[in-house]
Amino acid sequence: MEGHNGTVRSVAIGIDGKTALSGSDDRSLILWDTTTGYILKRFEGHKDAVLSVTFSPDGKTVFSGSADHTISLWDIATGERRTFTGHSAEVTCIAAIPDGKSILSGSKDRRIILWDIASGQSIRQLEEHDVVTSLSCGVDRDGVVALCGLQDGTLVVRRIHSPTELIAWTYANRPVRELTCEERETNLVGPLCDKLGNSPMALPVPALVPSITSLTIGSPSLFQPPVALERPLLEPGKRFFDAIQSDKRHIWWLHRERGQEATIIVRSAGIDLQPFLQLFNSNRVLMATDKSCVNRQSRVGPITLPETGKYKIVVGGCNSSSGGYFIQVN
Repeated sequence: MEGHNGTVRSVAIGIDGKTALSGSDDRSLILWDTTTGYILKRFEGHKDAVLSVTFSPDGKTVFSGSADHTISLWDIATGERRTFTGHSAEVTCIAAIPDGKSILSGSKDRRIILWDIASGQSIRQLEEHDVVTSLSCGVDRDGVVALCGLQDGTLVVRRIHSPTELIAWTYANRPVRELTCEERETNLVGPLCDKLGNSPMALPVPALVPSITSLTIGSPSLFQPPVALERPLLEPGKRFFDAIQSDKRHIWWLHRERGQEATIIVRSAGIDLQPFLQLFNSNRVLMATDKSCVNRQSRVGPITLPETGKYKIVVGGCNSSSGGYFIQVN
């Protein structure tokens, strides 16, 4: 099969097995009939080499990533082209997400971008520690999983559409502000605040931290230990909301005077998370823990604290469970 005038950088097989796609240094894509070896269509428009190509899940469109920093969507029937811009360096790889609504692209700018196909807009941008050289996508019960290859020999697993990330994204991007306790009472908007003035909804915005596991070729330990994510100082009587992802741990801080008592309660905000709780003193000595993993809540205390200072509270999910939770210290 001959037709390109430069090095062929990428190939892909169509979903029917009867067509193939190739991208080349000659700045073009070619759609091939794999049975006859004939050229069915040539797509031209990139200003530099085509480094990556793939078919859409329905086989009606194809995508290309180029050294000109752009991604293009091509309609196979009409040849119409749409261009997505957002990378600042060569687009080295692309992968279509099985839902047919979005695609991923990786670049020498060390970013992975999730694109909405309908609008051509960037949905999310994920920063990596080195050049992204390859991408592949799959789906499990928790959403979309992307496997990313990096120039330094590292593989990175990104969970793109997990329920926890959707919860966190919603809180970070919700267009309507949270109602105050007074507004809820005046306008009879339930549920009302509790007696301490705590809103029934989230108080702080949960952090949107994509789930990530790094694998280094040849390393004796393939998976990194759970990542601990810092959270703010807890205020007695205040209830805080956050969302935790699988294999992550959140670190909260509590300041208490010597001899004061503390009771720490963590309750799941849904049905997925089964939380556990640990309390450490300033010398990192474990003082109390609740890993009973029952009733979607965890409790430590009342406990008398032996010294003045900051105490560390660690929250995680039993059996790698994930979801939103409320934490409160009394």
